[in-house]
Amino acid sequence: MKRKNYVIGTLVFLSLLLLSACGNTYSNNGNGPAEDVLSKEVYSRVVSTYDDVGDFYNSVSVVRITDEKYQSKYGAINTSGEVVIPTEYDDVRNCHEGRCIVRVGGLFSGKYGVVDATGKVIVAPTSNYSKIEDFENGLALVKDAKSNLYGYINLHGEVAIPLTYKDAYSFSEGLACVEVKANKYGYINEKGEVVIPTTFDVAKSFSEGLAVVKKAKKEMVIDKDGEIIYTLPKNQEFYGKEYHDGLIRVINDLDGDWWSDYDQKCGYLDTKGEVAISFIYDDADDFEDGIAYVEKNDRIFCINTKGKEVECDY
Repeated sequence: MKRKNYVIGTLVFLSLLLLSACGNTYSNNGNGPAEDVLSKEVYSRVVSTYDDVGDFYNSVSVVRITDEKYQSKYGAINTSGEVVIPTEYDDVRNCHEGRCIVRVGGLFSGKYGVVDATGKVIVAPTSNYSKIEDFENGLALVKDAKSNLYGYINLHGEVAIPLTYKDAYSFSEGLACVEVKANKYGYINEKGEVVIPTTFDVAKSFSEGLAVVKKAKKEMVIDKDGEIIYTLPKNQEFYGKEYHDGLIRVINDLDGDWWSDYDQKCGYLDTKGEVAISFIYDDADDFEDGIAYVEKNDRIFCINTKGKEVECDY
């Protein structure tokens, strides 16, 4: 069961502004659906030019053109409908911190690069990166196609933290989970310094000041000092890997054998590891804006952080 994200609410205009010489006035700080961001004239021109126009994100929208052989190419436009990234890439992702990740070639065999919101190439996709994640606090996770090792680049495309890790995650809350050697994970700061020793068999990104880790077959939660906050009993395991609205999903197996799922139920723990919402659901999603989708007895509905059934935000 996957929760879909929907745009909630409506735009309220306090006054109408005169259109500029370009005929373009955009709202919501350049974020949102193209029909809301672009003027009517520009929107009409854009949708007649491209086969798909994505939502605007930081004043840039990813667009797609598909030829008669059903081969697609991607680029991007600004809030005036002008091309900022030519439609010559096999993929373009939404810009983060003024940088868009682009790909040339297949999903698994292609090369990745970085282009800024004006179209300037920061890292050419002819480089040796087989993976580049979105920028977070000025750093982006990259993977070297030859060595398969991970590291981080800055907004200028320069290597900020050397590519020496067997596995790594993007930075979250100022820390990144990295694997120094086989099945030995820890955390580094944005200077590349190890701040939580690489002693864990499995580790996940920090969320709300906490992270899920595993050591000696025990699943636990730690804080940013590396201190263990709580450890799960043997008959429980994390279903969600991050905290949302102060809660994390957990599966409880009544007899602890894990061989069948008839006695496995989902619930939520708080940041101290105490049961906040009982293990009564057959399936459950992470909370988002105080609401989570759950399933019980073949019925899907929504609950709030108190476990009370509420109307879903379709």
